[in-house]
Amino acid sequence: IGSAAFYLASSAGMSVLNKLAVTALPLPVTLVVIQMAFTTATTLCGWRLIHIGSLRDALRWGCTVPLLFNAMLVSSMFAMRHNTLGTIAVFRNIAPLFTLAIERVFRVPIEVDGPTIASLLTIVLGVGIYHAASIQFSRVGLTAIGVNIVFAVLERILQRYLLAQEPVDLSKPGMMLLNNAVGIAINGVLLVAFGEAWSAGAADGEPPALGSVLW
Repeated sequence: IGSAAFYLASSAGMSVLNKLAVTALPLPVTLVVIQMAFTTATTLCGWRLIHIGSLRDALRWGCTVPLLFNAMLVSSMFAMRHNTLGTIAVFRNIAPLFTLAIERVFRVPIEVDGPTIASLLTIVLGVGIYHAASIQFSRVGLTAIGVNIVFAVLERILQRYLLAQEPVDLSKPGMMLLNNAVGIAINGVLLVAFGEAWSAGAADGEPPALGSVLW
């Protein structure tokens, strides 16, 4: 129960703080780079915990998972920028339904019954009612959410495959290091593609609130 409560608090807090950050500094890719750089640095501080069994395992993970992981984070930031938290909360609770459908397509061994589907739909309905007043829709926002859900589902399925079905010999800190280090390299290209720069201010011309960004 304690771990579940901690996860819920961390997840909710991360959503709120990411929304504040992307509002203060509307540069989604730049924010993801900052987060990845911090994670990479802190992971390297505990370098004794990093274990990479072989170059083959590093390549199997590093050439696949970080691509989807980075795409998920960047699309999530874009979704945060163009949607309210209520809209994002509702659609994120729809994601498990897409996960089940995709897992069926890829024949992932998982049992699904009527009560499971009913419980997921009940959660979606409850969250929708709770956030009804704050739900807003836009073409850009819905597209960002849809893309984010697709990347998130594919990333989880690929992780499960490399952890349970064809396991790689990597420690969790090793996976974190590969995800974020490779992600920084990918985002270097995206920074140029989207024309982002740290010197850019907020939409109203005021300098970004660095407190919100750093939090």
